[in-house]
Amino acid sequence: MKRFIAVLSVILFPLFLHSNLDLDELYENASAIVVEVQGVEKSICWFNNSTTSYSIHGFFLNPDGYVVTCKSFVEDLEDFKVMWVDKNGYPYCLDATLILEHPTRNVALLKVDHPNGEPFPHRPLKFDLMKPKSWIFLSTSNYYEQEHYPVIGQVLYSIANKENSHDAMISIPKSNGGTGAPIFDLDGSVIGIQTGYYVKNSFICCLPIFYLEEWINQKLSKIK
Repeated sequence: MKRFIAVLSVILFPLFLHSNLDLDELYENASAIVVEVQGVEKSICWFNNSTTSYSIHGFFLNPDGYVVTCKSFVEDLEDFKVMWVDKNGYPYCLDATLILEHPTRNVALLKVDHPNGEPFPHRPLKFDLMKPKSWIFLSTSNYYEQEHYPVIGQVLYSIANKENSHDAMISIPKSNGGTGAPIFDLDGSVIGIQTGYYVKNSFICCLPIFYLEEWINQKLSKIK
């Protein structure tokens, strides 16, 4: 991974002339908040004891343990767990409760409680519109391998349609199944959420967090 970061930093050095963080800092800060969310398929029959599980990405929204992930993932699952590795390399796998689902966006909130009562890692939220041709940063993770996969991409354009308005299309290298992962600007602030793919894995669908500002602020104030 360090070799990968070194190579990537040479290739992308001009980009980080416009950033307040160097590549190592950006990678470390971004990776700290990325989690895997696991859920078990709901049983439709009383005699069905199947425990098929699925996983997706998510991220810590704030120090209180609220986790953002995709609503399309949680709708048909139960018995959620949130898994991540802290900055000291210690792995966590905690039970999570589904708190909220957005009425129209592909976003849901889960809640976990830290066993030691410690605050969860988080990054600033930047409620700005994504600008075409701007550079973004994405980090996905593999809990079982205790590894993160940082990639750089570029916003192509925003689209609007009846099913999922105001999404942005981002050109990015294959993101290792990063649906639900946070999208960062080059200062390490969260500016979006990966909600899917377009055609191939090199084009991802991102919901700018700009469109979630009111929902996040109103809902969190009511459930705290």
